[in-house]
Amino acid sequence: MLSQDIIDAVVAAAQGASIPPAALLAVVEVESGGTALEIDGRTPRLLFERHVFYRELKAGWKKKLAAAVEAGLAIAEWSPKTQYKDQGPSRNRLALLAKARAIEEEPANRSCSWGLGQTMGFLAEELGYGTATDMVAKMTAGGIAVQIDMMLAEIRKKGLVDELQRQDWVGFAIRYNGPGYAKNQYDTKLAGAFRRWERWLAAAGAGTANPLPQHTRLTKREIEAVQQQLIDLGYPKIGLVDGKWGPDTTGAVSAFQAFEGLPTTGDYDDATRQALAEATPRAVSDARAATSADDLRAAGSQTVAIADKGRGIVKTIVGLGLAGGAKEAGDAGLLDQAQSAVDQVQAVRPLVDGARELIGWATSHWWIGALIVGFVLWRQFGAVIKRRVSDQVSGRHA
Repeated sequence: MLSQDIIDAVVAAAQGASIPPAALLAVVEVESGGTALEIDGRTPRLLFERHVFYRELKAGWKKKLAAAVEAGLAIAEWSPKTQYKDQGPSRNRLALLAKARAIEEEPANRSCSWGLGQTMGFLAEELGYGTATDMVAKMTAGGIAVQIDMMLAEIRKKGLVDELQRQDWVGFAIRYNGPGYAKNQYDTKLAGAFRRWERWLAAAGAGTANPLPQHTRLTKREIEAVQQQLIDLGYPKIGLVDGKWGPDTTGAVSAFQAFEGLPTTGDYDDATRQALAEATPRAVSDARAATSADDLRAAGSQTVAIADKGRGIVKTIVGLGLAGGAKEAGDAGLLDQAQSAVDQVQAVRPLVDGARELIGWATSHWWIGALIVGFVLWRQFGAVIKRRVSDQVSGRHA
């Protein structure tokens, strides 16, 4: 949810520009989440684009390009795997910007999107600024008001006022976000945010009181259905789907209501029922989506640590198997027999259910059995790690 001062400023600006306030609020929500400043309390909210830095340096500062590439700050093409992975916390974004500015300040500023509307620095001249550095300085000094003015300037420059008036989200997305908007469901996010803000503004204007509690009227099966809906929409901290309306369910409903712009009651009222029926799954942030097993290791994940220890034991088992095979067959014949064992495993694997049967099948050559056990366990521990990463990305385990 946006802060009240930002909501008030955006609504006033939208009314002055003949844009539905809910539409402009939706743009702010999708672009920046309503966060105007970085953690230092001064720098406008930013997102550094490595492929733009590459392009800007190549166009005007070629001698600096190699250093930027070597530092991992510039890449030739946009890459979702590396683009934002290190930009999750605000301090990381500020550190990244400082490194880029140390190479060359102007192209670094041109390579970021800035402020509530995430206006790209390379648009500075089009929007009436001499340089991107000038533009960022004005945003820094002017605060929220200048950020909103800059967002509106970009919207007007691209002729998108009409799209916001008509709620043509695809038309707006193509020219404001770019041709790849569909991959990020940008238009869908705008539509959902607009719907939430319409409801919120209507309730705020009418002074609507929170409705009476209604979840006590639900059957166990109906509560289970609500719990499953919340999980499917990206609110996995509901706990178990058990048909019991406890603190976890209340918390998940409250989170959903806050995200959807509804009164935060934690109860299953009529407005929440309708919103659940209309809502689309909550988007995962770029930083969370880029989470890797290494990130979880660095964060001290016990699940990944246990799986890694398991894989260490597997290496020992495989090592013993290889040693036993070498002793039995000799080094020269070991590779042939090992390859034969792998071929046999692949051949019988669809017909064998689980490690116990595989071990039984390989009892005539214990070392082959050791290799098979190692193969199966390695995959199982790998699956545990993948599942933990998936849970982190989805929010089931954060």
